[in-house]
Amino acid sequence: MAKSGLTAAVQILLYRLGTVLLVAAGVVIVLHYLGLDLSVFALFGGALGLGLGFGLQRIFANLASGFILLGDKSIKPGDVIQLGDKYGWINFLGSRYVSVVTRDGIEHLIPMKT
Repeated sequence: MAKSGLTAAVQILLYRLGTVLLVAAGVVIVLHYLGLDLSVFALFGGALGLGLGFGLQRIFANLASGFILLGDKSIKPGDVIQLGDKYGWINFLGSRYVSVVTRDGIEHLIPMKT
């Protein structure tokens, strides 16, 4: 995994996501072989998905904005930007936020917004 080029945080995220998916698949397979009707969970799953969709709507909008900014390369680390009456240098540009360091050395994390 060290040669994959992924950061440690992304590697941990992918590992945990893979573990959750494997455990969930295992549970579904065991319930199927036990003869339980899995269609009962369809209504619950739909309601849960709808609730999560509304709850995470803003997060996904910010994430999409971050990918657009990363893709078109309109700003990059090292660029100087102005926020109101303050100036700062872009220290880090991620998919969810931008890290800006002002002249007085304070780092501000600015979320990507649509």
